[in-house]
Amino acid sequence: GGTFTITYTIGGTCGDSDTETVTVLAAPSPAFTSSDPTGCPNHCVNVFESSAVCPNVIYDFGDGDSSSISAPSHCYDTPGSYSVTLYCIAANGCIGSITIPNMITIDSIPVADFTISPSSPIAPNTVVTFTDITSGGTSSFWNFGDIGSGASNTATGTTADHTYNNEEEFCITLVVANSGGCIDTARYCIIIVGEATIFIPNVFSPNGDGDNELFLVSSKNGSSATIRRLPM
Repeated sequence: GGTFTITYTIGGTCGDSDTETVTVLAAPSPAFTSSDPTGCPNHCVNVFESSAVCPNVIYDFGDGDSSSISAPSHCYDTPGSYSVTLYCIAANGCIGSITIPNMITIDSIPVADFTISPSSPIAPNTVVTFTDITSGGTSSFWNFGDIGSGASNTATGTTADHTYNNEEEFCITLVVANSGGCIDTARYCIIIVGEATIFIPNVFSPNGDGDNELFLVSSKNGSSATIRRLPM
C-alpha cells in the first residue's frame, strides 16, 4: 500500500512527459484464535477474529464448511487434521487472509469389544476371563455387574478374571479410551447357572384326599427330562 507517482516520458526534440499519481490501499492483516482445538468426532470449536481490523469476515474451516459470522462455532464430525483460513474484507474493499495449517485435530473413536471365556452358561464359582479386543483403545475399565458380591466388581487392564458366586444373569461393561480421550463402551451379558438336578418322589397316594395325589417330578436348572418305566 501507499501513494506512487508514475511518469511517462517520450524522448527526442519534440518529446514530452506526463505523471499520474496512484494510491494503493493496503490489504488488512487479520489474525484469529480458536478454543479447544483438539477433540473427538462431533467436537465443536469457537474461533475469534483477534486483530479488530475486519468488519467483514469469511472463515473456511477446512472440511468444506464456511461462515461469515465474526465469532462462529463449528463442529467437526470426522477424524483428521484441518487447516482454517480467515478472509478479512476491510471497509475499503481490500481483502487479506491468513491460514493456520492443521489448526484443528479430531481423534478417532475406539471401537470397544471383548471376549468371554468360558462362554455362557457358566457354573457358579468358575473363573471367567474377559479379554479386551478393542480397536484403537489405550486403556480399559471393566465393570462385572455383580454389585454386592463381596469382591471387587471392577478392574482395569486388557484382560481380567472374575468369579461369580450366585446363579443369575450378569451384564459386563467395558469402557475404553484412546490417547485423545475418545471413549467407547461394549456390554455383554452372561448367565451363571448351577448343574441340573432332578427330584423324583418314591411314593404318592392317589386316593382322592387331595394330598400327594400326583406323581410330580421336579428339577432345577434343567431344560428337559425323560421318564421311563422300568420293567418289573
